[in-house]
Amino acid sequence: MNEEKTSKNLDIPLLLVTALLCLFGEVILYTVTHGDREPLYKKQIIWFALGWVSLLTATRIDYHFLVRFSRPLYVLNLLLLALVLVVSHRVNGASRWVRLGGFEFQPSETAKLFVILILAGFFTRRRKKAHTPRILFLSLMLIALPVLLIFKQPDLGTALVVLAIWGGMAYMAGTPGRYLIGLTLTGLALFVILWNTGHVIKTYQKQRIEVLLGTDTNTTGAGYHVTQARIAIGSGGFWGKGLMHGSQVRGGYIPEKQTDFIFTAVGEQLGFLGCTALLLLYAWLFWRIGKTVMAPDQDHGGRLIAAGVLTMIAFHVIENIGMNVGILPVAGVPLPLVSAGGSNVLVTLFSIGLIESIRIHRPEILF
Repeated sequence: MNEEKTSKNLDIPLLLVTALLCLFGEVILYTVTHGDREPLYKKQIIWFALGWVSLLTATRIDYHFLVRFSRPLYVLNLLLLALVLVVSHRVNGASRWVRLGGFEFQPSETAKLFVILILAGFFTRRRKKAHTPRILFLSLMLIALPVLLIFKQPDLGTALVVLAIWGGMAYMAGTPGRYLIGLTLTGLALFVILWNTGHVIKTYQKQRIEVLLGTDTNTTGAGYHVTQARIAIGSGGFWGKGLMHGSQVRGGYIPEKQTDFIFTAVGEQLGFLGCTALLLLYAWLFWRIGKTVMAPDQDHGGRLIAAGVLTMIAFHVIENIGMNVGILPVAGVPLPLVSAGGSNVLVTLFSIGLIESIRIHRPEILF
């Protein structure tokens, strides 16, 4: 690789904001797990270190190479998703994790990455026909199996992330917005049908929707978690109670305080100011990735990958914070680079490395 070209095209601000988010996440994780029997902040340091290695590795790899090999990677991940339903390590009643040594690996996380790569290749090869209903249908069939396997675990949150990635990339590929709106309405109608028939939608998933709609007021059931999360965030006020002084979070009132509901720790300890600072960091991250999506000299495949990465991270942020403040249903989606969890950290940092690879390996324009 031409080192001069690498240093010239490397997005240093993107690396900086990524590092700041990692630091922010480690500090918050320390405050919520320090003193616990299993202080996850120690293991998270290892995951961050491995994640940055994966980021730098992705930066060095030509993304065109990854797109060319996306098919076997996609098939391998499908096999892992099928295998996880049989031999996985169950946590809280869900079969999502496979043990590798002392760590747990989540194949549904890597599925998001491989879906981005295979869709980029699919839409690029059919660029002139990407606006047609046939190509849209074929692309939907391409993600149908991983979505179903992930949903079966059950993991509705990650299944929705994959669907969001598909929607964002399909739109960037040239699919008319009216087609995507029509499919979204069709999906909602199908969800309503499944709600009233059979056992496809789990009881706890129904309760989460009912809590959002205000039809479930059970203070000891599904609504309890959301209520406690809102209390914790609201109690932080403008300045927050200070690090290590979150009585709601540290007092055991918040479930999954290190993953799904870690944003409550930000609100309670750092207040409105800390929440705003975190949102600004994410906005900065989105802006840097968006510059790659909209770069005039970017090739179609690179633009699609960047759009997929942007959609993936943005969906995570919006859904996680939305469910913490009670405006979106609880879906078990981690907050990128802040929530504990190795698989999500590795995939997120590798994806950011892909953005750097796109900037470095984009075709040169000769005049």
